[in-house]
Amino acid sequence: MKKKLIPAMIAGTLALSGMTFASNVFTSQPAVVSAQEETNFDQGDLSDEEYLNSIIDSFRVAEKVHSSQIDELANTDGSVATQETVLIHDGSVPARQSTTSVGEEQAVFYYYNEGMLFEPLSLHESMIPMMSMTDEDYERKVQELSDSLSEGQLVLNESVAGEVLNPFEISFPEEQTFNSTEKDGSIVRGTIEDYKLTDEESEMLASILPEGTTFNITFEVNPEDESLTLMQETIFPEPEEETEGINPFEDSLITSTVYTITDETVPPLSDFETITYEEYLDLLTEIGLDPVL
Repeated sequence: MKKKLIPAMIAGTLALSGMTFASNVFTSQPAVVSAQEETNFDQGDLSDEEYLNSIIDSFRVAEKVHSSQIDELANTDGSVATQETVLIHDGSVPARQSTTSVGEEQAVFYYYNEGMLFEPLSLHESMIPMMSMTDEDYERKVQELSDSLSEGQLVLNESVAGEVLNPFEISFPEEQTFNSTEKDGSIVRGTIEDYKLTDEESEMLASILPEGTTFNITFEVNPEDESLTLMQETIFPEPEEETEGINPFEDSLITSTVYTITDETVPPLSDFETITYEEYLDLLTEIGLDPVL
């Protein structure tokens, strides 16, 4: 079967567009969530490769999946901030909830077949310290936005509508072939080395990754906390010429995300009070604010 690792690669490299990383090494925190009964973490007589594929298969068909990733980000003053991103996929809705936290700031996004749902006010409020340096009325405008929105009102952006699928269903091919496998105590690892993008994948990721980017990918199953970890090293080609300032492709990018099967739920779209993205943009135009998304 043709490899389809595109979504995993995007998840591990999209953050490059911000060009604000202090370090290209990210670490993850396991989220210990009880697995559903149909997932069997007992290896039994299975070979390491068969066991890895059986666990990946379980995650692919799971209705609900939880993932956790922590990144280190650079602030403009040179300090480092920790960003935690937690995803909950609930196929019973279907929906996906993404919660990103940096310090005391938190942003929550919901993805439904009908579009992406977000709370605009907190995003504008987080921009006050920076935007007030160029617009002395920015805080007043954000307060005006707050006065115009109903309490708890969210924005539904239908331009990103699409079927919400289990991330493993679209990310990982069946019967994955590993270059090598190993067992460390109860932990089983499988590694895919020097993965090169297909022409189709290169075209999709052309705006994110330079031509010639390769990947080293490791899957790790830990039966103790019933987790599956995806570790991905993105290796960039040598730049053709020197560039001034920060070069986001200077070092390899290492990401690590811990997945567990969960019984957590995501509320249906009908539970929220919403306005359309067009209504949100009209409101911003009246106030004199730029959209944050």
